[in-house]
Amino acid sequence: MKQVQHEQLTDIQRKWLRIAFVLVIGFLVVWVIGVQISRIGRVAVEVKFAPFDAVVELDGVRVRNGSVNWMREGKYIVTVEREGFERVEREIEVAEEQQILGMMVAVDDIGRNITLRRSRDFMMVESLAGGLARETGRREREDWPILRHLPVRNMLFSIGSEIDEDGELVVVVRLGSGAFQEAAVRELLRIEREDEDVDLIDYNIRFEGGENPFRRNGSSIGGTE
Repeated sequence: MKQVQHEQLTDIQRKWLRIAFVLVIGFLVVWVIGVQISRIGRVAVEVKFAPFDAVVELDGVRVRNGSVNWMREGKYIVTVEREGFERVEREIEVAEEQQILGMMVAVDDIGRNITLRRSRDFMMVESLAGGLARETGRREREDWPILRHLPVRNMLFSIGSEIDEDGELVVVVRLGSGAFQEAAVRELLRIEREDEDVDLIDYNIRFEGGENPFRRNGSSIGGTE
């Protein structure tokens, strides 16, 4: 009799275990579907401001620091606050998957102690920022091949670059004297001649300290803008 009761109890337990298993699987499926639906129209943005226990808000809404957040595209005001550190506020634009990185600056002993205690947070952000800078540099060199040869610096002139407010590359030539303009022009022509990917017509070239011998839409030598 006891054997039969034991077997019946075991069958009931197995049945409840199967029901519980089905319910758990069903819950997980519903949860995954809900998460995917909530991410429609959003992009993944990894937010990492050291120290990672700092409060990060985008347009006044708190987001997870040290983690990935799913956000709609657009412009946001980012604020970061933590006792012992200088408050951070800046504008960003979310247009694709990206990283929002930063390191807070300690303003007192509390902040300095936290910086030492959470040094791994700062080292991680520094490493990520370095990798991001290298990747950005690689992409820029692909888009603007002349960057492979810049900067050029000597006693007569320097040739560098900057990005204007429209996101366009500007090649900046600084002359020690207007008399050195010809030498700077020869250097630019040498770069164009030796690198088949470089065509000076494609670049906005600005001379400081002398007249500009390049016309943006003509690449002619000897004229002025």
